[in-house]
Amino acid sequence: MPDHQMFPPEIWLEVFRWATTSCNLSITPEYVPFQPTPNVYMSDPTAPVKSVLPLVCRRWKSLSTEFLYQDLRLLRDTDALKNAFDQEGKGRWVRRVVLPYSSTVTRSSQAVLQILRSCTNLETLVRPRLTMPDDLDFQFDAEYLPPLSLRRLDWWLHNEAERTGGINSLGSVLRSAPNLQYLSVGGVVGRKRIRMDPESEPLCLPELQTLRLHAGNGLFLRQIRSWALPALSTVILDSPMIGGGLDGIWEVLGSQIQVIEFGRHVQFMLNDFLAPCLLACPSLTELNYYLFFTAPPDIRDPHTSIVTIGLHAAVNMLLEDEGKVGSHLEQQFERLKSSFPALQRINLHGEWRGIISHPRLASVWQSLYDRGTVIQHISGH
Repeated sequence: MPDHQMFPPEIWLEVFRWATTSCNLSITPEYVPFQPTPNVYMSDPTAPVKSVLPLVCRRWKSLSTEFLYQDLRLLRDTDALKNAFDQEGKGRWVRRVVLPYSSTVTRSSQAVLQILRSCTNLETLVRPRLTMPDDLDFQFDAEYLPPLSLRRLDWWLHNEAERTGGINSLGSVLRSAPNLQYLSVGGVVGRKRIRMDPESEPLCLPELQTLRLHAGNGLFLRQIRSWALPALSTVILDSPMIGGGLDGIWEVLGSQIQVIEFGRHVQFMLNDFLAPCLLACPSLTELNYYLFFTAPPDIRDPHTSIVTIGLHAAVNMLLEDEGKVGSHLEQQFERLKSSFPALQRINLHGEWRGIISHPRLASVWQSLYDRGTVIQHISGH
């Protein structure tokens, strides 16, 4: 018997799972600091591995076929896939679906909807941003889906599609996903609000823990304020909100937020976004931000509950002058030293070799070490 056939199937399944999992794809609902911006239509880097595994031998084919269907991209020609799902029950293997708006134009979305209905174990749904202008037909009401098993939803708003409701409407899908734990929303709401059917019932997401916002506007934030989000503990801001509105979010949700992340956006350098957030979120225990994309906060009163701060060292090309870089570093770390008396850990993400040895930081590092602050580089980023 060949050596590879002597291993039990559980071991091979674990090996296949590691070989076909990509950290570049947004799959899990758990919060991980500094993940790439979602809703980007990326190809699956593990697709060649998934397609080769079933060709090795019959046993590997029987064990690995399910991994071919875990990450599904629904394009316009879906009839063949629908037939395979109907006849062979392959929908049970699907865990993540990328669903471009071109697949749910209201004249020809029946096959796509039938496929989604057969994905009984679907955990992640991605509606990506349109990267190129597209003449899509949204003339009729879209069909609704039954309750989904979704735990993560990455959604880029499309206002023409939104008005048709159903699978094209964020509000409709949210009402069909009562177990949602992670929600990321990008884009700008148009003149009309996000469609909520029925309008009379307030939206409640009892298990939502993480909310990620990218390029949203005040109109959308005002809608969020009316949602019931009892479990929400983490907020990620990929960019400042257009037209403001963050103060309203902090007013409603600030007391329950425990983790905040600010994204890689130059606008966070132009104004102090950290200080108002810290003031409005007294229960915050973890703060993550891009060191060279965030203005040093003007903190009048120390924040006493933050125990962990994550810093990402991604390069900002606007900070090229050595003197400005040194001054920025000094200000940032002086804030860490003086404004967070409960700080226990600083997690360093990205490339830090040149920064750690910067001569203007030697005394800061020493003072942090002396007070018992653990400073560690997070591998894998």
